[in-house]
Amino acid sequence: MKCLFLISFLYFSFFATAQSLNKSQVNTIEQSIKEEIKNSSTPGLSICIINNGKIAYQHSFGIANTTTNIPVTDSTVFEIASLTKIFTSIALQTALQKQGIGINEPIGNVIKGLAPGMSAVTYAQLLSHTSGIIDAWPVRADLTDNVLAYFADAGDKGLFEEPGKVFSYSNNGFALAGLALATINKTSYTKAVEDFILKPLKMTNSSFNIYDVAYRSFAVGHTIDPKGTAIPTLMSFYKKSQPAGGLFSNIKDLSTFAISLLNSGNFNNDQAINAQVIDTLFSKRINVFSVPVGPLNYATFPEGSYGYGTIHFTYNNLRFIGHPGEAVSQNAFFFLEPNKKFAVIMLSNRGFYLFMNSFKKIVDVVLGVKETKLMPFNEKNKNYQPFTGKYIVPDITRDVKQWSEVFEQEGKLFMKLEDNRTFELKQIGDAEFSFKDPGFLFPSAIAFYKDAEGKYKYLNYLFRTRIKTE
Repeated sequence: MKCLFLISFLYFSFFATAQSLNKSQVNTIEQSIKEEIKNSSTPGLSICIINNGKIAYQHSFGIANTTTNIPVTDSTVFEIASLTKIFTSIALQTALQKQGIGINEPIGNVIKGLAPGMSAVTYAQLLSHTSGIIDAWPVRADLTDNVLAYFADAGDKGLFEEPGKVFSYSNNGFALAGLALATINKTSYTKAVEDFILKPLKMTNSSFNIYDVAYRSFAVGHTIDPKGTAIPTLMSFYKKSQPAGGLFSNIKDLSTFAISLLNSGNFNNDQAINAQVIDTLFSKRINVFSVPVGPLNYATFPEGSYGYGTIHFTYNNLRFIGHPGEAVSQNAFFFLEPNKKFAVIMLSNRGFYLFMNSFKKIVDVVLGVKETKLMPFNEKNKNYQPFTGKYIVPDITRDVKQWSEVFEQEGKLFMKLEDNRTFELKQIGDAEFSFKDPGFLFPSAIAFYKDAEGKYKYLNYLFRTRIKTE
């Protein structure tokens, strides 16, 4: 790996304006990124910083493939995973507006053949992960390319709770959003995204077609073995999964996308994206569940919540909006601060690691915002009893395979998982707890949600909700 990291410090730069960051700022930012590259065994990374609506710094580090040692450049295409959800949200909302369909209308008005409960889910609930749809279930071989049949076959067993009751991250919810988009627009899902976003913004390096991407400068994904070695890893992709995480793109296209969003959809003096849709995208949703701290540490900031395909949080009174892409072997980070017309975009070919320390360093250096320590939660008069119990992971087969047992012992709270790993929980909010999982480089956390009767019924872990058993 020493050779890999020597190679990884080779880089290619691009400045779209006169050098907007001074030498000291650049050195500080690059030092932080290089430290995180080394500590996380990340082979390669592309980054873009936008300030005042213009590219202030664009830069690439490392290699796209540890087998070939091909360097990452600003043209290198990465899998952007769940960052795709922003594209799905924009395209679906655009189609709804064009057809005069309300975002709070049930999808069953458009998609025929769904079970009654699934038909009652609204577009808003799909985009905000409050649909009650189970995150995923196995795909039958004969249904890999038939999204409607996939949901029709599952019926209402695909719902673990009534729509609108609780937040639970659902990739299947976005698969259904993609089906709704295709149905409303009378095209394929990918054609709708291309027509509404990619073509108007001339994002010619972005594609849902892995075969198209493979012939370009492509960053191969990598997982990290127990010795810290980056292992090239190729993933399989289903048509159903495209709306939740199937887009490939590069730093050049995503910087164009970000600048357009920061300018209310304007691109080259044309209204490429509907400004009203962007306003909705940027609006913090009311009456939604807070997003608990994730293992990747981008929601450790105050006021974390989920909008319509976007995560919202504040950092030192700055409001950031965007989405990560957390894949097994690649990662994307895309967050905007609309009031400052500021954005940080990072693409890397190492799974489950977001460069959060570098993100904070960039904000501090570029915007002059110094990180402040959050006041520790006051644990006086703590009462853990309402949180204790066994919480199960919803499964379409109703076979309980994954669960969390929360229990109190000697005045401390613990969580035991189905694999017998047990973690001590540290309270960080009224119903939020953090813990250290050796499998992640950042702290993990969980959050408890109450039901209509005011009792803690739900445990959100890794953004997915588990239900308390009686």
